[in-house]
Amino acid sequence: MVENKKQDNKGLIKNSFFDKAWNDGDFIDDVSDVMTRGANPTANRLFLAIVAFFVIFLVWSSFAKLDEVVHAEGTVVPSKSIQKIQNLEGGIVSEILVREGDFVEKGDILIKIDDTGALSSFEEHQAKVNALEASLARLVAEATGAKTIKFSKNLQKDAPAIIKAERGLFLSRLSEKNAGLQVIKQQLQQKLQEYNEAKATLDQQKQSYKIAKEELDLTAPLLADGIVSKVDFLRLKRQVSEIDGEINRAQAAKRRTQAAINEVRQKIKEYEQAVKTKVLEEKAEKEELYARFKALITASEDTVRRTEVRSPVTGTIKTMLFNTIGGVIQPAQDIAEIVPLEDTLLIEAKVFPKDIAFIRPEQKAVVKFSAYDYSIYGGLDANLEQISADSVYDERNQISYYKIKVRTKRNYIGERHENLKIIPGMTATVDLLTGKKTVMQYILKPVLKAQQRALTER
Repeated sequence: MVENKKQDNKGLIKNSFFDKAWNDGDFIDDVSDVMTRGANPTANRLFLAIVAFFVIFLVWSSFAKLDEVVHAEGTVVPSKSIQKIQNLEGGIVSEILVREGDFVEKGDILIKIDDTGALSSFEEHQAKVNALEASLARLVAEATGAKTIKFSKNLQKDAPAIIKAERGLFLSRLSEKNAGLQVIKQQLQQKLQEYNEAKATLDQQKQSYKIAKEELDLTAPLLADGIVSKVDFLRLKRQVSEIDGEINRAQAAKRRTQAAINEVRQKIKEYEQAVKTKVLEEKAEKEELYARFKALITASEDTVRRTEVRSPVTGTIKTMLFNTIGGVIQPAQDIAEIVPLEDTLLIEAKVFPKDIAFIRPEQKAVVKFSAYDYSIYGGLDANLEQISADSVYDERNQISYYKIKVRTKRNYIGERHENLKIIPGMTATVDLLTGKKTVMQYILKPVLKAQQRALTER
């Protein structure tokens, strides 16, 4: 029963695909067959499918566009000149950290030079700078009249002995200054005392004069009445005159002592100004020395820093000219050569004259490296940077070409973590995108070429 059902299904499929009415004429002759049944439906369907395919293909090929590319063969070249490593001062090689062929980053140490002399000079200059800095801090305190000196934290940390000596000198000079002031201030005290005495005497004489004058004025009428003798009257008058003279002398003494006081006070100001001027002059000299030694210490730091010869660029060590520890490097002598490796790559390629009309600067390109399978690792996007002004003739291969340079947007292929570096000397193919064409244009190109040349042969 199952087998019968399968046979029925096959029959349905067959009848659905082939026209049953057309199969009914299997046993008539060929002419009648054609006349009565017509073409095979399967052939009709196949024909229609082929026609539809060609129509769809023609429409697609008329609108689908493909990149038009100029191919150029080239090599990776250093984007910068080979860097020659030198040392300004030279010296004795104490350590060699790289070899030829090593990859180095910018700032990596290549060679160490013995730094004994440079370090000694640096430390000597540093000590002098510390001493001058401490002296300047003391002089600032002296000039401003401060009670204590303000030292920087670095100085307190690096030069405690110098700070201690400057503090001692500060106290000693402050004591000397105060002693000199004390002498002048004692003179001032003495003059103030004399002034006070003169003032007291003057006040006393004025009071005596007032009493004596009053007594004289009271005695004058008594003299006229004969109550007081003329001798007593003249004695009182002489006494008033003497007191008046004393008053004049006391006033003169008071003026003298006031002038002396002003003179001593001026002397105090002059003394303080002289001390300050001396401090400021010394400070100016120290500042000049400080600036000079600060420049020297900067130069010494630079010299010490240059005892570690570092790579100025990222790249590969091409040549090491010193390989012996203890060897002597002369000043400005070449030590090593490094082929730079930038974040971008420069590829120098050859373009044939027939393709040069279609390329221009800043044109987009794709660089494929022979060392890495393009189907696995892909290529690098690049821009056309330079085109030679004229063609170059290669006598060995007897071909002419234009030299172009394209720059990539990165210096590695694949993912960054894969670290697939590109180094100078690797060969590459540069595909320059010159435009786009439809598939139909590519198909018709040989036909159109043939049409142009047809019936023109000699």
